[in-house]
Amino acid sequence: MIRMRLPDEPNTYIDVFSERGAIVANYVIGGRHLFYMDDEMGMDAPIIRGGVPILFPVCGPVHDGKYSVQGQEWPMPQHGFIRDMAWSVSDSLHSLQESKLMLTVTDSAYSHRFYPYAFRLNLVYVLQKSGLRVEMTIYNLSNTAMPVQIGFHPYFNLPDKKDFECHVPDTAFEDGLTGQTYEGGLAEVLHAKLHDEVTNLRCHFPHGDIRVGLDTADWEISVEPDDPFKTIVFWSLAGKPFICVEPWSGSPGHLNRGTTQWLEAGNVLHVGLTIRARCKKQTTEFG
Repeated sequence: MIRMRLPDEPNTYIDVFSERGAIVANYVIGGRHLFYMDDEMGMDAPIIRGGVPILFPVCGPVHDGKYSVQGQEWPMPQHGFIRDMAWSVSDSLHSLQESKLMLTVTDSAYSHRFYPYAFRLNLVYVLQKSGLRVEMTIYNLSNTAMPVQIGFHPYFNLPDKKDFECHVPDTAFEDGLTGQTYEGGLAEVLHAKLHDEVTNLRCHFPHGDIRVGLDTADWEISVEPDDPFKTIVFWSLAGKPFICVEPWSGSPGHLNRGTTQWLEAGNVLHVGLTIRARCKKQTTEFG
Protein backbone atom coordinates (compact mmCIF):
# COMPACT_ATOMS: atom_id res chain seq x y z
CA MET A 1 0.00 0.00 0.00
CA ILE A 2 1.25 3.47 -0.92
CA ARG A 3 0.10 6.48 1.09
CA MET A 4 0.44 9.79 -0.73
CA ARG A 5 -0.12 12.88 1.38
CA LEU A 6 -0.89 16.41 0.35
CA PRO A 7 2.11 18.68 1.06
CA ASP A 8 1.73 20.60 4.33
CA GLU A 9 -1.55 18.79 5.09
CA PRO A 10 -0.67 15.41 6.64
CA ASN A 11 -4.30 14.53 7.38
CA THR A 12 -5.22 14.73 3.69
CA TYR A 13 -4.05 11.71 1.69
CA ILE A 14 -4.91 8.80 -0.58
CA ASP A 15 -4.03 5.11 -0.13
CA VAL A 16 -3.22 3.27 -3.35
CA PHE A 17 -2.91 -0.52 -3.64
CA SER A 18 -0.65 -0.92 -6.68
CA GLU A 19 -0.70 -4.70 -6.32
CA ARG A 20 -4.50 -4.77 -6.58
CA GLY A 21 -5.53 -2.87 -9.67
CA ALA A 22 -3.93 0.43 -8.57
CA ILE A 23 -7.14 1.12 -6.66
CA VAL A 24 -7.46 4.21 -4.49
CA ALA A 25 -8.78 2.51 -1.36
CA ASN A 26 -9.00 5.65 0.78
CA TYR A 27 -9.28 9.36 0.12
CA VAL A 28 -9.05 11.22 3.41
CA ILE A 29 -9.65 14.98 3.57
CA GLY A 30 -9.04 16.78 6.84
CA GLY A 31 -9.01 13.43 8.63
CA ARG A 32 -12.39 12.30 7.27
CA HIS A 33 -12.95 9.48 4.77
CA LEU A 34 -14.67 10.44 1.53
CA PHE A 35 -14.72 6.94 0.03
CA TYR A 36 -16.58 3.93 1.35
CA MET A 37 -14.71 0.66 1.89
CA ASP A 38 -16.38 -2.60 2.92
CA ASP A 39 -13.99 -3.69 5.67
CA GLU A 40 -15.77 -7.03 6.05
CA MET A 41 -14.69 -7.99 2.52
CA GLY A 42 -11.23 -6.40 2.71
CA MET A 43 -8.54 -5.94 0.09
CA ASP A 44 -7.99 -9.69 -0.29
CA ALA A 45 -11.58 -10.40 -1.34
CA PRO A 46 -12.23 -11.64 -4.91
CA ILE A 47 -14.11 -8.38 -5.55
CA ILE A 48 -13.19 -5.20 -3.71
CA ARG A 49 -16.25 -3.19 -2.76
CA GLY A 50 -15.05 0.33 -2.10
CA GLY A 51 -12.56 2.98 -3.12
CA VAL A 52 -12.22 3.65 -6.84
CA PRO A 53 -11.84 0.47 -8.94
CA ILE A 54 -10.71 0.97 -12.54
CA LEU A 55 -12.81 -0.67 -15.27
CA PHE A 56 -11.08 -1.93 -18.44
CA PRO A 57 -11.55 -3.05 -21.21
CA VAL A 58 -15.31 -3.22 -20.55
CA CYS A 59 -17.77 -1.50 -18.24
CA GLY A 60 -20.51 -3.68 -16.82
CA PRO A 61 -21.16 -7.28 -17.82
CA VAL A 62 -20.92 -8.95 -21.22
CA HIS A 63 -23.65 -11.40 -22.23
CA ASP A 64 -23.04 -14.85 -20.73
CA GLY A 65 -19.60 -13.63 -19.65
CA LYS A 66 -18.07 -14.06 -23.10
CA TYR A 67 -17.59 -12.32 -26.44
CA SER A 68 -16.21 -13.10 -29.89
CA VAL A 69 -13.30 -11.37 -31.60
CA GLN A 70 -10.75 -12.46 -34.19
CA GLY A 71 -12.91 -15.49 -34.93
CA GLN A 72 -12.59 -16.84 -31.39
CA GLU A 73 -14.71 -16.77 -28.25
CA TRP A 74 -13.19 -15.24 -25.12
CA PRO A 75 -14.34 -14.99 -21.49
CA MET A 76 -14.64 -11.54 -19.95
CA PRO A 77 -15.34 -10.75 -16.28
CA GLN A 78 -17.77 -8.01 -15.36
CA HIS A 79 -15.98 -4.65 -15.55
CA GLY A 80 -12.99 -6.36 -17.16
CA PHE A 81 -9.80 -7.62 -15.58
CA ILE A 82 -7.49 -4.65 -15.02
CA ARG A 83 -8.71 -4.13 -11.45
CA ASP A 84 -7.21 -7.53 -10.57
CA MET A 85 -3.76 -6.92 -12.06
CA ALA A 86 -0.63 -5.70 -10.28
CA TRP A 87 0.65 -2.31 -11.39
CA SER A 88 4.18 -0.92 -11.16
CA VAL A 89 5.00 2.48 -9.68
CA SER A 90 6.93 4.42 -12.29
CA ASP A 91 7.44 7.73 -10.47
CA SER A 92 6.22 10.09 -7.78
CA LEU A 93 6.53 13.87 -7.57
CA HIS A 94 5.80 16.36 -4.84
CA SER A 95 5.56 20.14 -4.86
CA LEU A 96 4.07 22.79 -2.62
CA GLN A 97 0.77 22.57 -4.49
CA GLU A 98 0.31 18.87 -5.21
CA SER A 99 1.53 15.29 -5.02
CA LYS A 100 1.65 12.92 -8.00
CA LEU A 101 1.86 9.15 -8.21
CA MET A 102 2.45 7.47 -11.58
CA LEU A 103 1.75 3.78 -12.22
CA THR A 104 1.79 1.52 -15.26
CA VAL A 105 0.59 -1.92 -16.31
CA THR A 106 1.06 -3.91 -19.53
CA ASP A 107 -0.54 -6.96 -21.08
CA SER A 108 0.51 -10.30 -19.65
CA ALA A 109 -0.28 -13.99 -19.75
CA TYR A 110 -3.12 -13.22 -17.34
CA SER A 111 -4.69 -10.52 -19.54
CA HIS A 112 -4.32 -12.73 -22.63
CA ARG A 113 -6.77 -15.18 -21.05
CA PHE A 114 -9.48 -12.56 -21.71
CA TYR A 115 -8.10 -10.09 -24.22
CA PRO A 116 -5.75 -11.04 -27.10
CA TYR A 117 -4.09 -7.63 -27.42
CA ALA A 118 -0.85 -5.92 -26.48
CA PHE A 119 -1.38 -2.72 -24.50
CA ARG A 120 0.02 -0.41 -21.87
CA LEU A 121 -1.92 1.71 -19.41
CA ASN A 122 -0.30 4.69 -17.71
CA LEU A 123 -2.11 6.08 -14.67
CA VAL A 124 -1.46 9.32 -12.79
CA TYR A 125 -3.04 10.29 -9.48
CA VAL A 126 -2.74 14.00 -8.71
CA LEU A 127 -3.67 15.04 -5.17
CA GLN A 128 -4.37 18.76 -4.74
CA LYS A 129 -6.16 20.95 -2.23
CA SER A 130 -8.99 21.30 -4.73
CA GLY A 131 -9.46 17.55 -5.15
CA LEU A 132 -8.18 14.36 -6.73
CA ARG A 133 -7.34 14.21 -10.42
CA VAL A 134 -7.08 10.83 -12.20
CA GLU A 135 -5.47 10.66 -15.65
CA MET A 136 -5.23 7.52 -17.77
CA THR A 137 -3.43 6.95 -21.06
CA ILE A 138 -4.16 3.77 -23.03
CA TYR A 139 -1.64 2.62 -25.63
CA ASN A 140 -2.57 0.06 -28.27
CA LEU A 141 0.69 -1.83 -28.84
CA SER A 142 -0.95 -4.44 -31.08
CA ASN A 143 -0.75 -4.56 -34.86
CA THR A 144 -4.55 -4.49 -35.05
CA ALA A 145 -7.37 -2.39 -33.61
CA MET A 146 -8.53 -3.42 -30.13
CA PRO A 147 -11.92 -2.92 -28.44
CA VAL A 148 -11.67 -0.45 -25.57
CA GLN A 149 -13.98 0.77 -22.87
CA ILE A 150 -12.83 2.57 -19.73
CA GLY A 151 -14.58 3.50 -16.52
CA PHE A 152 -14.12 4.49 -12.89
CA HIS A 153 -16.23 3.13 -10.04
CA PRO A 154 -15.94 5.51 -7.03
CA TYR A 155 -17.80 4.56 -3.86
CA PHE A 156 -18.82 7.60 -1.81
CA ASN A 157 -19.76 7.34 1.85
CA LEU A 158 -23.48 7.98 2.29
CA PRO A 159 -24.58 6.97 5.81
CA ASP A 160 -28.05 8.51 5.40
CA LYS A 161 -29.56 7.81 2.00
CA LYS A 162 -32.50 10.09 2.76
CA ASP A 163 -30.34 13.12 3.50
CA PHE A 164 -28.61 14.11 0.27
CA GLU A 165 -29.16 16.05 -2.91
CA CYS A 166 -28.03 15.06 -6.38
CA HIS A 167 -27.35 17.70 -9.02
CA VAL A 168 -26.99 16.42 -12.57
CA PRO A 169 -27.90 17.82 -16.00
CA ASP A 170 -31.36 16.64 -17.01
CA THR A 171 -31.14 13.76 -19.45
CA ALA A 172 -32.74 10.46 -20.40
CA PHE A 173 -31.81 7.46 -18.28
CA GLU A 174 -32.76 3.85 -17.71
CA ASP A 175 -33.07 1.35 -14.90
CA GLY A 176 -30.28 -1.13 -15.52
CA LEU A 177 -32.24 -3.89 -13.78
CA THR A 178 -35.70 -3.54 -15.30
CA GLY A 179 -34.90 -1.76 -18.57
CA GLN A 180 -37.47 0.95 -17.80
CA THR A 181 -36.57 4.25 -19.44
CA TYR A 182 -37.15 7.78 -18.19
CA GLU A 183 -36.99 11.09 -20.03
CA GLY A 184 -35.89 13.07 -16.96
CA GLY A 185 -36.34 13.52 -13.24
CA LEU A 186 -33.24 11.58 -12.19
CA ALA A 187 -32.89 13.10 -8.71
CA GLU A 188 -36.42 12.06 -7.69
CA VAL A 189 -36.11 8.55 -9.12
CA LEU A 190 -32.69 8.09 -7.51
CA HIS A 191 -34.04 8.98 -4.08
CA ALA A 192 -36.84 6.43 -4.49
CA LYS A 193 -34.61 3.69 -5.90
CA LEU A 194 -32.02 3.92 -3.10
CA HIS A 195 -34.48 2.04 -0.90
CA ASP A 196 -34.57 -0.91 -3.33
CA GLU A 197 -32.40 -3.99 -2.88
CA VAL A 198 -30.18 -2.81 -5.73
CA THR A 199 -29.99 0.62 -7.35
CA ASN A 200 -28.72 0.72 -10.94
CA LEU A 201 -29.55 3.83 -12.96
CA ARG A 202 -27.71 4.57 -16.22
CA CYS A 203 -27.67 8.13 -17.53
CA HIS A 204 -26.58 8.94 -21.07
CA PHE A 205 -25.07 12.26 -22.13
CA PRO A 206 -24.56 12.16 -25.92
CA HIS A 207 -22.53 15.38 -25.93
CA GLY A 208 -20.43 14.69 -22.84
CA ASP A 209 -19.60 17.70 -20.62
CA ILE A 210 -20.88 15.96 -17.48
CA ARG A 211 -20.84 17.33 -13.94
CA VAL A 212 -22.51 15.45 -11.09
CA GLY A 213 -22.91 17.09 -7.69
CA LEU A 214 -23.68 15.30 -4.43
CA ASP A 215 -24.58 17.30 -1.34
CA THR A 216 -24.70 15.14 1.80
CA ALA A 217 -24.72 15.83 5.52
CA ASP A 218 -20.91 15.60 5.56
CA TRP A 219 -19.74 16.48 2.05
CA GLU A 220 -20.13 18.65 -1.00
CA ILE A 221 -18.88 16.50 -3.89
CA SER A 222 -18.40 17.14 -7.59
CA VAL A 223 -17.65 14.33 -10.05
CA GLU A 224 -16.23 15.76 -13.29
CA PRO A 225 -15.28 13.27 -16.03
CA ASP A 226 -13.59 14.36 -19.25
CA ASP A 227 -14.51 13.17 -22.72
CA PRO A 228 -14.97 10.41 -23.89
CA PHE A 229 -17.18 9.67 -20.88
CA LYS A 230 -20.82 9.89 -21.91
CA THR A 231 -22.48 7.54 -19.40
CA ILE A 232 -22.90 7.91 -15.64
CA VAL A 233 -24.10 4.94 -13.59
CA PHE A 234 -25.57 5.39 -10.10
CA TRP A 235 -25.28 2.16 -8.13
CA SER A 236 -25.96 1.16 -4.54
CA LEU A 237 -27.06 -1.75 -2.36
CA ALA A 238 -29.71 -1.81 0.35
CA GLY A 239 -28.26 -1.68 3.84
CA LYS A 240 -24.87 -0.40 2.65
CA PRO A 241 -23.92 3.24 3.36
CA PHE A 242 -22.58 4.20 -0.05
CA ILE A 243 -23.49 5.50 -3.46
CA CYS A 244 -21.40 4.94 -6.58
CA VAL A 245 -21.21 7.59 -9.28
CA GLU A 246 -19.48 5.82 -12.17
CA PRO A 247 -18.27 7.52 -15.37
CA TRP A 248 -18.23 5.02 -18.26
CA SER A 249 -17.01 5.65 -21.79
CA GLY A 250 -20.01 3.75 -23.17
CA SER A 251 -22.95 1.49 -22.43
CA PRO A 252 -22.55 -2.06 -21.08
CA GLY A 253 -22.52 -5.06 -23.38
CA HIS A 254 -20.94 -3.25 -26.33
CA LEU A 255 -18.82 -6.29 -27.17
CA ASN A 256 -21.99 -8.31 -27.79
CA ARG A 257 -24.05 -5.71 -29.61
CA GLY A 258 -21.81 -4.66 -32.45
CA THR A 259 -21.31 -1.19 -30.96
CA THR A 260 -17.72 -1.81 -30.00
CA GLN A 261 -15.41 1.17 -29.52
CA TRP A 262 -12.09 0.53 -31.24
CA LEU A 263 -8.63 1.95 -30.64
CA GLU A 264 -6.58 1.62 -33.80
CA ALA A 265 -3.16 -0.05 -33.82
CA GLY A 266 -0.48 2.26 -32.48
CA ASN A 267 -2.99 4.85 -31.30
CA VAL A 268 -3.38 6.38 -27.86
CA LEU A 269 -6.48 7.28 -25.83
CA HIS A 270 -6.40 9.83 -22.99
CA VAL A 271 -9.12 9.96 -20.32
CA GLY A 272 -9.47 11.85 -17.07
CA LEU A 273 -11.62 12.31 -14.00
CA THR A 274 -11.63 15.00 -11.32
CA ILE A 275 -13.26 14.47 -7.93
CA ARG A 276 -13.67 17.61 -5.86
CA ALA A 277 -14.91 17.47 -2.29
CA ARG A 278 -15.37 19.81 0.63
CA CYS A 279 -15.78 18.27 4.05
CA LYS A 280 -18.38 20.06 6.16
CA LYS A 281 -17.07 18.54 9.40
CA GLN A 282 -13.33 18.89 9.89
CA THR A 283 -11.22 16.96 12.39
CA THR A 284 -7.60 17.32 13.44
CA GLU A 285 -6.92 13.58 13.72
CA PHE A 286 -4.07 12.38 11.55
CA GLY A 287 -4.38 9.22 9.42
